Amino acid sequence: MRDLKQILLTTALVGIAGISLVARGQPATTDDLRVRLVYTGRSLGVLGVLRDPDEHELLVEAAAREKLAVRMRTLRGWRAGHVTVYSPAGDLSVADLSAVVAGRITFEPAHTRRALTSNNAVLLQLADGRDLLGLLRTNVRANLEFPDLRPADVVVREGRTPDGRTVIGVAETKEPWPADPAAWSEGQVNRLEVDGAALDELAVNLGQLGPRATIVQRARDGASPAAPALLVDLGHRDGDLGLDRIDRSRLDYTALRSLGYRVVVPYELELALGGTGLADLASRFPQIRLLASNVKASGATGPPIVSRHIVEIAGVRIGLIGLVDPDLKGLLAKSALADFTFEAPVAAAVREIAALRQEGVQAVIALSNLHPRDNNYVAREVAGVDAIVADLHVRWSPEDIETVVDLPGRPYLRPGSPALVTRSFANGLGVGVLDLSFRRGSDGAPYLARLVHRLESVTDRTAADSALVQRLGDQARAGERPRGDVLVPPFEDLVRARPTLAAFDNVTALGRISKRMWEEFLARLVRNSVRAEVAVLRKLPHFPQAIGALDEADVRAWLWTEDALVTVVATSAPSFAIENVRATRRAFSNARNRAPSSSRSVVATR
Repeated sequence: MRDLKQILLTTALVGIAGISLVARGQPATTDDLRVRLVYTGRSLGVLGVLRDPDEHELLVEAAAREKLAVRMRTLRGWRAGHVTVYSPAGDLSVADLSAVVAGRITFEPAHTRRALTSNNAVLLQLADGRDLLGLLRTNVRANLEFPDLRPADVVVREGRTPDGRTVIGVAETKEPWPADPAAWSEGQVNRLEVDGAALDELAVNLGQLGPRATIVQRARDGASPAAPALLVDLGHRDGDLGLDRIDRSRLDYTALRSLGYRVVVPYELELALGGTGLADLASRFPQIRLLASNVKASGATGPPIVSRHIVEIAGVRIGLIGLVDPDLKGLLAKSALADFTFEAPVAAAVREIAALRQEGVQAVIALSNLHPRDNNYVAREVAGVDAIVADLHVRWSPEDIETVVDLPGRPYLRPGSPALVTRSFANGLGVGVLDLSFRRGSDGAPYLARLVHRLESVTDRTAADSALVQRLGDQARAGERPRGDVLVPPFEDLVRARPTLAAFDNVTALGRISKRMWEEFLARLVRNSVRAEVAVLRKLPHFPQAIGALDEADVRAWLWTEDALVTVVATSAPSFAIENVRATRRAFSNARNRAPSSSRSVVATR
């Protein structure tokens, strides 16, 4: 009976989807032609970098169980590939990095040290004392929730700056350190001091353009010589990364053009430019086509957005549609939103797929920056799409993935659900490759016979395309704004001033500002600054680990639109006046100036 149920279940799955899943490693069949699509999910573009080293939480929790105090600091260091350079004494400057690269700092002979490595971090203890790595491993969550956290040997070198500060270099391999300054980028080190010993957590940089460029080029080189790869991008998240919006968009599209991208599904940054701004961007980068099936420009002079696109590669015609997340309507400024008309994704997809089939394409691919639940809905409701290329919203520990789908029933099946909905990563954390293999039927026409999807994570453990990074860095620095003053001190200082903040919630108990604390702080700050009854804050798409001090640029990166803060002032019921708080810095500065001692008192209590 059990075998019969298994057979019936397998038959039902094959009948519904019209596919058979082939296990990895099974011999591949011979294909006449392979067409490669290389894609990247939504990201912060050239200037985007994310980190999520949460392994230190294991030590904080283990220490708490033994009633041991934990002191935690965040240090700025530098990373290149598998190498991290930092100083336990404090932040390393650009000048310090130059001294390291130029050989002006003499390092002692290298020695190996036992460490723990994961997808997101390297943890090591440099000095003798209480075994903090061992203490961390006593946390039962280490094995259950961090299976990627494994013992490894690292190469450690120690040197001193001319002014006497200790500089530590940690390498995960024995390869020489990169000598090109453009290969290095800012890094983050969390230092935890427990029971007289110290543990350093070296964060891996995620989603940077330099490693992504290397992976994209490698994927392009792997395409069939007869069928060049098609590069597509699912759009850019908006964010204040030190450049004005128009300058940042030009920088991001310069990178896309340099890498050979040909199609972009517009997302938050593109649409936030408004019709005129996006039209200007499109005119500067005519090689890149804007594809959106469910978004149209409202004005006659709007950007050239196409609703469907056909590419012909080695005699195979592939139809593309682009699906834009309608939730953006709640994020865009009214001035930008007025320039675009949104349509329901399902209705747009049905219309454009029917048109593409009428035009004789051999495959239809939907490029989507929709929410994952909406991708599933499209897959259920729309017939005739062969694959949906999309990303997941949150994935902070990237992994490499491979999926193989054989289509043995083609070309004799009616249009149905997609054979594949890709499991990619948002926030620039992955590069996806979708290989479409075609055979020729008895009539000589090509048909889709197989899909192979591979996903490679983007971390700075992959060597960066330093030449491209250097060119783009020069362009970015031309319009970059200064980082500004420190607006929020390190969390350790906050707790010292207000000890109750450590117990605000389960995140603050781990030694950092929580998203909930930040939102409540902002709400109280806005209400007090403008004497409002209600403060409305936009949803934060990403909340980094706030351990160290936050300067103006850090705060701007989270509150980056002129409509980010809205206050509702009750004047006389039932009338309300709505005021946009456009000057975030002024609000912080005013609050800080009112505080009798320091900015610590700005972060109120619960």
